[in-house]
Amino acid sequence: ILDHPNICTIHDFGETAEGDLYMVMALYEGRTLSERLKAESFDVDRTLRIVRQLARALRRAHAGGIVHRDLKPANVMVSDEDAVRLLDFGIAKLHSAHTLTRTGATVGTAAYMSPEQAAGDEVTAASDVWALGVIAWQMLTGSLPFDGSNPLVVLNRILTSDLPDLTALNPAVPAALAAIVGRALAKDPRERYADAGSFLEALDAASGFAPATAPSGTRAFSRAPGARRLVLWGLAAAVVVTAGIAALATRGARPSAEAAAEEDTRNVVAILPFTVSGSDELAYLSEGLMDLIGGRLDGAGPLRTVDPRAVLGSGQNLQGADLARSAVVAASVGAGRFVTGQVIGAPGGISISARMHDVGLIDPAGTPVTVEGPADSLFGLVDALAQGLLERSLTGANARIQLSAALSSGSLEATKIFLRGEQFHRRGQFDSASAAYNRALALDSTFALAHLMKSMNNFYTYDTDDYAAAEKAMQHSAGLPERDRSLIAAFLDQQAGRLESAEQKYIAHLKRYPDEVKALLMLGMLYERANPLWARPIDQAIPMYERVLELEPENVPSLHRLARLDAAYRRNELLRQRADVLQRVAPGSEWAIDVETMSAFANNDRQKIDRFVDDYPRLSLLVRLYAVYNALRFSPDPRDADRMLARQASGTLNQETGLPEGVVVDADLSLWIQTLTDLAAGRYGRVRAFITDRQRRRIPAWDIWEAELAVADLMPLDRPVLEDLLRRVRAIDPVERLRSPFEPLHDIFTPAVATLERDVNAARLLGRLGRFDEAWAIQRRIEAMPPFRAFESLREDASAGLAADLLHLQGEDARALELLRGVKYQVPSAANSLSITVASHARFLRAELELERGDREVARYLYEGIVNAFTPADKIFLANAYERLGQLHEAAGRRDEAIDYLEKLVRVWNGADPELADRLRAARERLAALRAG
Repeated sequence: ILDHPNICTIHDFGETAEGDLYMVMALYEGRTLSERLKAESFDVDRTLRIVRQLARALRRAHAGGIVHRDLKPANVMVSDEDAVRLLDFGIAKLHSAHTLTRTGATVGTAAYMSPEQAAGDEVTAASDVWALGVIAWQMLTGSLPFDGSNPLVVLNRILTSDLPDLTALNPAVPAALAAIVGRALAKDPRERYADAGSFLEALDAASGFAPATAPSGTRAFSRAPGARRLVLWGLAAAVVVTAGIAALATRGARPSAEAAAEEDTRNVVAILPFTVSGSDELAYLSEGLMDLIGGRLDGAGPLRTVDPRAVLGSGQNLQGADLARSAVVAASVGAGRFVTGQVIGAPGGISISARMHDVGLIDPAGTPVTVEGPADSLFGLVDALAQGLLERSLTGANARIQLSAALSSGSLEATKIFLRGEQFHRRGQFDSASAAYNRALALDSTFALAHLMKSMNNFYTYDTDDYAAAEKAMQHSAGLPERDRSLIAAFLDQQAGRLESAEQKYIAHLKRYPDEVKALLMLGMLYERANPLWARPIDQAIPMYERVLELEPENVPSLHRLARLDAAYRRNELLRQRADVLQRVAPGSEWAIDVETMSAFANNDRQKIDRFVDDYPRLSLLVRLYAVYNALRFSPDPRDADRMLARQASGTLNQETGLPEGVVVDADLSLWIQTLTDLAAGRYGRVRAFITDRQRRRIPAWDIWEAELAVADLMPLDRPVLEDLLRRVRAIDPVERLRSPFEPLHDIFTPAVATLERDVNAARLLGRLGRFDEAWAIQRRIEAMPPFRAFESLREDASAGLAADLLHLQGEDARALELLRGVKYQVPSAANSLSITVASHARFLRAELELERGDREVARYLYEGIVNAFTPADKIFLANAYERLGQLHEAAGRRDEAIDYLEKLVRVWNGADPELADRLRAARERLAALRAG
């Protein structure tokens, strides 16, 4: 029933004597689309040619009631003539048939799964339309709309992330085509095209699918003698088509002069007709270059170019117009700047020169940008000319980084895409920024600033190549200005875990360049993440972020970071204001939602809180984690965290998803959040039951987490439980551990680091079992290990922290404290989700020992670091830190602070187990006494 020219022919099928099913298909010449995507480029025309054939094949299948369910480039054969055959209906199903897989199972390849497939819901023809949209996107941009380092990341983005801007990644894609692909990728299948037939009808109904510049095929001009006139005719035809429809398709209707006047008109550029001399054959370039250059400058950072037809329709005779008249024309179409130039033909080649002018400050004396070359290399010459104009044209708050980008990349297209990524990053659209940086690097792998921003942007995405990207930024930075090299050097130290060196380099950099936004932001993040480890106040980060906002009032990373500190320091009105700004500049983003939940809980906005509780199952994984943490920290009602967890949809992405063996998915993270909440709330009985539950799925990540809970020494565990945990921890395969995180692990988390994590936890368990000889043997082995890549002091810190733990268990607290004071915590900020790097247990132990026999102010900063840092592993000790801070502030006579922390303790332990009753009663009595005054 699937006889169609674009569907593979199946000659036979059956079953072997061994019970294996088989199909006999026709053999086709060509390569899979997957192979071609890796080796070939796809312009708009070629993409449409292939996508239409795929849509026709799927239309035939859908008409017969069949859903493919595994559409992906590897299942598409493309001949050398671009003839398409759709392969592999091996997991297809009839609309009316029962599901061929288990209920809730997810089939297909993660990157091409529709949201309903990822969630294990009913799959329809609209699911194939989604996959078709992904393939079209990949052909047009060279990247996936939702990508990541492992299937969990991909599925999470498919379910929760916004679709990036397709035209930002490839400005040659017409708006109408981008809209069709965007609808095919609507998360709700009801908003998609119902089937491939409807998708194909939309393609056929739309018009104007011409690329913004000439197709790539026109760039390979003949150099044979006598071919020049044919070449020039072909170029002229391309320009006519471009001037006629592609400018509107790619740049859309230009705003009126009145609308443009409301924005920074200096970023609106009009290209004037070029003067031509030396060859009548080049006359077409007078107007043709207006669009060729405009198309390349448009969208580069803040620049917009005026539609050439608006310039030509101004009613002025612009041939040979003087600068004053050109400036009037530019102003009349809403431009603040304009470009003039000339083309000179000579035997065997052409010379093109151009200048950028300000409408209000005409300077004809400036040196023009000039390019020269053979006439059949026109497009390359135009690229070089536009790159030169771009270097001289960028202005505004981010002009320096824009100029550095223009200077440091040999690809104009890569520069444009990078600058669009910068805009996404500042607006908090971090996934879109990541896609843009990746696209720019695909075009220019030596683009140092793109590597730098990719690494910086990774702080806000699920991408994990932080250190590698920072290294590549340094590797390719030789041609950059000293200011950029200085910034990259400081940032590489930060990503490599050389935090003290990074701090000093940022300070030195800011002395020379006090308005460097990226240095201010990164130094703030360094203080925010490292100061809790170093027993320094976390509020040292606040002036850094505030200065960023003075320079860029809508900088999303600083708004988000400052909001967290506002909440920590009870600056509730500022928190509310930042929540409002984030909802305006980054509506619906994870960061805006995170801050809004903080503000709602801190300000006890019950209407918003109730809405968050209802929406909890639909939030992204990261936002869910922080929403529960925000409820625990800031809500006056301790039941809010439990209300959200109770709303967690059961069965969402459970272990039956069909993902690779051992990949931790949504259900695991939800269960992890639950255990963290139970521990903070003093429900130790539930945590014990969780640890001893043999029915749960066992993976290395769980074994490590349970060991962390067991050695926290917050609740007694029976010896058989500790012995069982020890057995499981010792059996962990470090390579398997890397495949089973609670969240994507960064590129520096290697099997060697996983081995260290395993051995430290095994030794700590041995210590609690009184088997000190074995524990100390492990400690000595760790002490002799070589250092780790990008973890400056991890091996030394782990060795000292483990030795201090064992000494404490053996009653040698003075020696333990001496060792803990020497821990350096020179570890990368990107790895602070791993307890082995932030050493929560060692820091809490040091705080306890400092309180007992050392420096009480240091103890206070350590406890405050555990409370205020947004590090998941620290929350094991949250309630205990509240208790200690209440005692410390009361002893120091800081009554209000003592009341605040004791109130938090009483609130979070409101439903604690009876074994905590005496401590809870004491806290309530001290709180009543302090309130009484």
